[in-house]
Amino acid sequence: MDARLDAFLGHCLLLDLETGPNGAIHKIGAIRGDRTFQRQGHFDIHTALADLDSFATGCELLLGHNLLGHDLPTLTTLAPVLALLRRPVVDTLYLSPLAFPENPYHRLVKDYKLVRDAVSDPVADARLAAQVFREQWDQFARLARGDGLALLRLYRFCLRGATLLSGTERGGEGLAMAFGALGVELPQPRLALDLLLSHW
Repeated sequence: MDARLDAFLGHCLLLDLETGPNGAIHKIGAIRGDRTFQRQGHFDIHTALADLDSFATGCELLLGHNLLGHDLPTLTTLAPVLALLRRPVVDTLYLSPLAFPENPYHRLVKDYKLVRDAVSDPVADARLAAQVFREQWDQFARLARGDGLALLRLYRFCLRGATLLSGTERGGEGLAMAFGALGVELPQPRLALDLLLSHW
């Protein structure tokens, strides 16, 4: 086990939403350490989201699969004042092609979606997103020990401050933080350019 990975995940709120065709939230699942948060069936959405925001208090990042393309836009539409929306985001959908460029949809991901064993369960999907992240972390760690460190430094440089969520100026910060937690140094702009020119 990698203590750095466990420490990083310990700072994350794992999150997943299940929505209908009209964008309404039918199920909410979140994990923080060994605690879980779940709402399904009949519930008041505004109360549930306020409870979710309280559950997220103290978490430094959000982690999930396709958070930037699905979950966060939904939450922003319904409750833009949620404090959790201001957290950096680690979206495993964006990391998959970086970790596995020849097979970005590896065994746990297919056509942008998590491969499920059961009918939609947002808590299970949040755990599955963490498993996807563990596999991505392991692959990046292998690259860092080999000849891929320069590429990882470029990823961190390019993602820091990148706009990945439409209508915001953020999205890449959490991904850059993940590379930092892995021990990948952030290059200065001149060195980043040199790395780019020397490798491509």
